[in-house]
Amino acid sequence: MYIDILQLERHVKKEGRTSPLSKINFSRPKQNAESLTSVAPKVSKRDLTGKVDFMLIGMKLTIVFNKIFIINDQDLMQLKSVFPTAAILTSVVGGGSSETDTASETEEEMLSLLEPLTSLYDPTAKTLPPEDVQQRCIGLMHSLQISTTAEALAQLELVTREQAKCQDWHVHRMGRVTGSVLHRVASLQDNTPRLKIVEKIMQYNRKDLDLPALNWGRDMEETARKAYNTAMEQMHTGFTLTHAGLHIKKESPFLGASPDGLVSCTCCGSGVLEVKCPYKYREGLLGCHDDPSFCMDAALELKHTHPYYYQVQLQMYVCGVQFCDFFLWTKAETVYRRITFDKNVLEMPLKKAEQLFIDHILPELLTRHLLLVQTFAFYPW
Repeated sequence: MYIDILQLERHVKKEGRTSPLSKINFSRPKQNAESLTSVAPKVSKRDLTGKVDFMLIGMKLTIVFNKIFIINDQDLMQLKSVFPTAAILTSVVGGGSSETDTASETEEEMLSLLEPLTSLYDPTAKTLPPEDVQQRCIGLMHSLQISTTAEALAQLELVTREQAKCQDWHVHRMGRVTGSVLHRVASLQDNTPRLKIVEKIMQYNRKDLDLPALNWGRDMEETARKAYNTAMEQMHTGFTLTHAGLHIKKESPFLGASPDGLVSCTCCGSGVLEVKCPYKYREGLLGCHDDPSFCMDAALELKHTHPYYYQVQLQMYVCGVQFCDFFLWTKAETVYRRITFDKNVLEMPLKKAEQLFIDHILPELLTRHLLLVQTFAFYPW
């Protein structure tokens, strides 16, 4: 298997002296902080273009290299045993733990944390005929439905409340249909190629984008939340707003949702919050009525054809609530709309999502066929 080692490099936030892997104990610092007696497994390396060195800097694995090297499945498993929390290894290698490197987590929390879908990877499945792969995927689907516990889902939601800042949030979204892609799934026709949507759901091309619109949304979300919270406290009795992590539907574990908040009051019950801070209209909504791409219509109601509408409907379905407060924030004005759950809207999208998962996502989780093809295309020999 050809692996771009650039994907393994991690940015280091603190300095530390470098040591060879064989001299380092990878146990958690809280359990055995000073022992350096364990020996890490050696990973075979067949260098194609230059020297490859392994260093540990500030408890993060860094690989110094010229270009790439070739490793097989056994090498991948050995690498994961050395550094199990590397995101790319979680995506590529199955059978590992979903532990994080956060020393504050208890062992009980780690034991109850749900295994990511990427752990379904089986190197031996790559040689199976398609019909055998499909049969295994049907069995895996049934197994996921009966093995996913409410306790594990609750724990995952709790530990992923920082969302994009949390590694587990990214890892457990891989392979799941979330609100941000449901509209695309709903738009699939019988003759629509599935390659791009599968790559997106598997996050093969995910990048930490540094775009003005994305940065604006991230930077202003907390300001918008506070504005929403202040308004709701004046309108509702016993109102509370808390952050939300990744929710997964127990009966349909291929579905995930991460609303911007969980809301509750004694007068209305429980719901979710979705905040939008449109960069294009950050100064105000002047001109939005003439913009066909804007999420709201002339009456400033959320368009039922817009991806955001599918997003909030899936959030309500996965979280098991009956309303979503859609809050749009600009510097000059805000718009608040309460969206009610409509199961009819989701009927066809959910059928398509389940079929996509069984026919395309599960086979990819099992075999990594697209990842292998992608890598060979990127490195022609």
